[in-house]
Amino acid sequence: MLGFGAFRRKPRQFEYRPLHYDPQQEAREQRRKELLGEDAESPMAGASKEYKPGQYIQRGFRQNSLSQHEKVSQRKMIRSIAALIMLAAILIWILVTA
Repeated sequence: MLGFGAFRRKPRQFEYRPLHYDPQQEAREQRRKELLGEDAESPMAGASKEYKPGQYIQRGFRQNSLSQHEKVSQRKMIRSIAALIMLAAILIWILVTA
């Protein structure tokens, strides 16, 4: 074990490199917030009402469930139309061959 200490891996370091940073744009946004009277340092700047815990999560679930419901109902409609077309084709075939 004495000889293997030099080969230990060092833990990974956190290095965040922003993809794009525009100091002029940041200054413009800061100035706009100051002129509009918003708190420039607040993470929820621009929010007109106070944050309620879970308000974004609930809205996301609600919107997601509605879109899932719409998808399911559309699939059911397509299946029922396909079944009716097949039934009509079978009835026409039976009437023609009889």
